[in-house]
Amino acid sequence: MKELKSNKLFYLIVIAVSLIIIFLFFSILLSSPIEVTKVNVVFSTGETTGFNVDKLDYLNFGRVVPGNSATKKVFIKNDYGFPITVKIFASKEIADYVQTDRDIYIEEGQEMPIGVLLEVPGDVNFRNYSGSLVFKIYKSEDKG
Repeated sequence: MKELKSNKLFYLIVIAVSLIIIFLFFSILLSSPIEVTKVNVVFSTGETTGFNVDKLDYLNFGRVVPGNSATKKVFIKNDYGFPITVKIFASKEIADYVQTDRDIYIEEGQEMPIGVLLEVPGDVNFRNYSGSLVFKIYKSEDKG
């Protein structure tokens, strides 16, 4: 009789641990981004302003005079069959200079312009700067 109770307890523990592992697996799976895109960002500082009008696959703010700012727009289109949330992270090299919305909700089929503001403090040295913005896209629930 004691052995039967011991076996039941063992099986209950195995089932409980298995359910916890399955739950954790699906929690991690559902909280992972469905797409991650890295966009390089470059700018330099100097005595005069310089513009870059090339259509490249990175954000080039050109040359910015310390104490001034510049803005670029990134357009994100939701081609998925469901709403998405875009979370944006700046690399440590440019995090002190770049500002943008961190969480953006985009409906299915919608295109959203996202402003990226570069603010250069007045006390920085003249030099070239580079870093990146990382766009993580998550499946989102309907807001409605």
